[in-house]
Amino acid sequence: AGSAWVYTRTGGVWGPPQQVMRMGGGPRDRFGAALALSGDTLAVGAPLDAANGIASSYARGAAYVFILGGGSWQQQARIGATAAANGDLFGLSLSLLGERLAIAAPAAQLLRGRVALYERNGASWQAVAELGAAGGLDGDRFGWSLSLAPDRLVVGQPLAAGKPKHRLELAV
Repeated sequence: AGSAWVYTRTGGVWGPPQQVMRMGGGPRDRFGAALALSGDTLAVGAPLDAANGIASSYARGAAYVFILGGGSWQQQARIGATAAANGDLFGLSLSLLGERLAIAAPAAQLLRGRVALYERNGASWQAVAELGAAGGLDGDRFGWSLSLAPDRLVVGQPLAAGKPKHRLELAV
């Protein structure tokens, strides 16, 4: 079912790891495909996670948030994309800074990609922005990588501008 391992350094020595696992989810969800740590908050991506309660869903994706309390990691939230479609891969990349979390779905919208920005309010996470590349094209994969700073979000789009010239275009 996937997992994440948290190592803590004490007195210059990296101690035994703590395994972090989520509640629910399936064995092929790729939980642990992306990780972000900020203080005592850990975000873990599961890009192949199916939507809860939708039998025919696949690879919609999710991110799980854990907080450190009493020496162990406790699941605080499961965040699924608000407008998820099969194959979006929401949670393939993520970035966390304090109370702000960016989660990407680089395969959304015909592989154009999109990024959702969330902010924590108490124990819950609310979507505050949905971002996409201006003038994006199918296959750009906006959100393949993310880096969040206090007043900036950097989004990688590895297949945009400068696409190989051998791209197949069909004209009818």
